Amino acid sequence: QGATTADRDRVARTHLPDYALFYAVHLLAKRPGAPADATHDKDAARALLLLLEPLVQSSGADNVAFLLAACTEMSGHADATSPPDTVALRSVASLAADLVKQHFVKTVDNVRPFPGLVYLPTALFAAADP
Repeated sequence: QGATTADRDRVARTHLPDYALFYAVHLLAKRPGAPADATHDKDAARALLLLLEPLVQSSGADNVAFLLAACTEMSGHADATSPPDTVALRSVASLAADLVKQHFVKTVDNVRPFPGLVYLPTALFAAADP
């Protein structure tokens, strides 16, 4: 028997600091006054870089492929807490992906597909309607 969704969420929160990105993206999309299109949201970009820089530095850039895969997964899911905020959530996830590509992709290994699965926190992200 496999792990339950709650078990996977608990393990991710406890053991994987990179999973902070999911929570940061979700919170930034819900900021009061946050634009629906985060493409030029300098405040969100600064906050994301503040999180991403130590994550990448602490892993020796071994997590860049994971971070890109995480952004892709978030961009394809809906906001589980407030479906009308899905557009903003996806926009912040896309901004995060752009920042990872611009600031942290240094080698071909960084852009290779992440070999594992990316589990999104189910309290924040829901499967998108087909």
